[in-house]
Amino acid sequence: MSTGEVVAGQLVIALGVIFVTLVLLLKRGYCMDKKPKFEIFKDQELKFRFRLKAPNGEIICQSEAYESKQGCIDTVNVLGDYAKIATLVDLT
Repeated sequence: MSTGEVVAGQLVIALGVIFVTLVLLLKRGYCMDKKPKFEIFKDQELKFRFRLKAPNGEIICQSEAYESKQGCIDTVNVLGDYAKIATLVDLT
């Protein structure tokens, strides 16, 4: 076997491992979300907050703290309604 054949064989094996890994990750739901999403979580003081994540997983914004989970959910819902009718005002 020549060195070139060995390298080619190693490359085929490496590509196969990468392919199998990607297939397994996709089957387990580890693919990038295609939609933005709101996440509700508890902060260090155990108060509720939400954050808005872009489809690529980047956090776009994060809320203030809420005493109740329902208050946090209500604000997320209101934001969705407001976003449809809000205008952009440039104050610069």
